[in-house]
Amino acid sequence: MKSREDILKLHRDGHMHGVMEALEERLAVEDAPKQHELITLLSQYNSLERNHHLGAVEENDYKTEINRLRLSSYDAIRDLKNVDTTAAELPPEVENKLYRRVASQAPMAESKKSSAPARQRPTPPDETTESPEAPAEEETDTGAHLFISYAREDRSFVDELIIALASLRAKGWISSWTDSDIRGGDEWRPAIETNLRKADIIIYMVSPDFLNSRFIRNTEMVWAEEERASRMITILPVIARPSTWKLEDFSKYNVVPRTDDGVKPISRWEDEDEAYLAVVMELIELVKAIRGREA
Repeated sequence: MKSREDILKLHRDGHMHGVMEALEERLAVEDAPKQHELITLLSQYNSLERNHHLGAVEENDYKTEINRLRLSSYDAIRDLKNVDTTAAELPPEVENKLYRRVASQAPMAESKKSSAPARQRPTPPDETTESPEAPAEEETDTGAHLFISYAREDRSFVDELIIALASLRAKGWISSWTDSDIRGGDEWRPAIETNLRKADIIIYMVSPDFLNSRFIRNTEMVWAEEERASRMITILPVIARPSTWKLEDFSKYNVVPRTDDGVKPISRWEDEDEAYLAVVMELIELVKAIRGREA
């Protein structure tokens, strides 16, 4: 664990990533108000870095936000406790306490918590307990796993689709994941790749902004095609707004929502609830096919 002076040196040298890593370590020894402040700061930094990599933040705006976070982090560092940093690593009980606090306090969108089972952190080998070890719980079946790829400008379409999927979630037919389920302190890119690569159905929420995203086009869509080539998954393009989607390779897949006249973007439906229902009905058929394969 780095001392306050070490973190200040990183700050003076402009190593923001190192500063954030060091602040995350300090969560274990700070009191509750300071922990909340540090978690908020870490979450803002991770969100900014992710949006920057996605090309969703202009360079000038990115620099402005980084400078704001540098000022905020300076105040946070200055108020840190002086602690003994001679230990090579945290004791297991403190390390576990840190993990639980980060997991429970990290901010998430209230309506968008993932229904997938929470990740279990393995017990360190040197940690002992007086009570006998309880048998591992069996992992519950959460049905088909959905990964939703989208541009941030289309977040409202994703939120409405997730609401429309409520009955499927309640029946245990599906679980869904979007990048809003990334917890504060998690690395965004590995989290996205892990959840995309374990998905049974990958939904593209298509719009001009979706097609314009370098990260989606050069990374998420590449990962999706790799998974489709290696195992039985479905890529389902959902057209949110009018765009040139017919020029894309994914136009060969079953594209929704549809009317009798063909594909119609959600934004063009007189009643958008009917558009989301059309998407859900297609997903029901896909989930039935997946459940039939697994039976």
